[in-house]
Amino acid sequence: MLLYRKLAGRLQRGLMWGRLRRLACRLLGVRLESAPGLRPPWIAFDAYLDDTFPELISIGAGAALGPRCIVLCHDDTARIVSPVAIGRGSFVGAGAIVLPGVTIGAGAVIGAGAVVTRSVPPGETWAGVPARRLEPAAARAEKIPCADPQHVL
Repeated sequence: MLLYRKLAGRLQRGLMWGRLRRLACRLLGVRLESAPGLRPPWIAFDAYLDDTFPELISIGAGAALGPRCIVLCHDDTARIVSPVAIGRGSFVGAGAIVLPGVTIGAGAVIGAGAVVTRSVPPGETWAGVPARRLEPAAARAEKIPCADPQHVL
């Protein structure tokens, strides 16, 4: 069974067409949500989904996983096996790593190259190593002195 999962995992990462990648993920045991009015989850080319415990991964409808992102459900060094859930409409950027036990809320955005070590609430944007919450753009604009419409250079 493990050999089957390893081969299917390699096949899934190398398939060029999104529909075939989703089919390979389902054959592995990954739970991919489908909902009326929402696009199926998008799993980019060369994204790595844990092929040892794929049944512990669930990806919501409308979610997108960027190229070369990694979703892990186990850590052999810490002897952890824990499920990972990626919510509806969320986005995981290229090269991001999602560690075991993490839940990414609906509509959340994970920046490219981030290492997500804890759960992300719905609708928030996180980035960095380790990933941390970023302020909304409106809050950042308020802190910039020249963002005042009355300010003239």
